[in-house]
Amino acid sequence: MAKKLILSLFIFIGLSFAANCSLDAFIKSCNECSFDANGKMDENCRKDVEGEGTSCLAFTYPMMSLKHQLGSCPQIDECVERLKSCKNLATTGSDAKDCSSQSMKNCFVMGDKCVEAADKVCSGGKTEEEAGFDDSEAGGPGFNPIEEVPPEDSEETITDFMCGGLFVLFMPFIFLRKLDRI
Repeated sequence: MAKKLILSLFIFIGLSFAANCSLDAFIKSCNECSFDANGKMDENCRKDVEGEGTSCLAFTYPMMSLKHQLGSCPQIDECVERLKSCKNLATTGSDAKDCSSQSMKNCFVMGDKCVEAADKVCSGGKTEEEAGFDDSEAGGPGFNPIEEVPPEDSEETITDFMCGGLFVLFMPFIFLRKLDRI
């Protein structure tokens, strides 16, 4: 009995740190569900995986889930609306293309951050401001899923040259010349 309790505790603790339920469900549906010729994802598969994501959230945030069921955590409804709006902005019109869209992934990352902030409000006793519920990362003002992370402009440095192929090719010759001097 004690072993089962300890195992359950470790599983619960592990789930508590797995705050990527929405993103993980999105990625899983993209990897495991089939697509038709038009890029539409199999609806039954999608619903099954979304159900797993919802279960993940319920296990990860049990107090918040309970409070939401009792009608005292409206922040969850707000997170759902934020995610829906974000997905509508980020969609390409093809589920298959959406699966490789960074903008769509940004929506699910935002959704997870929104739920995490909602939990701090509903279960942690923090204000929305203290919890970061209205921060742009959680879908508040200023959030834009379409913003892609720009590639870094890199200027070639001496380190890049030293690590480049030419240096590696000439390294034995440089080493041999130094040996000749000894």
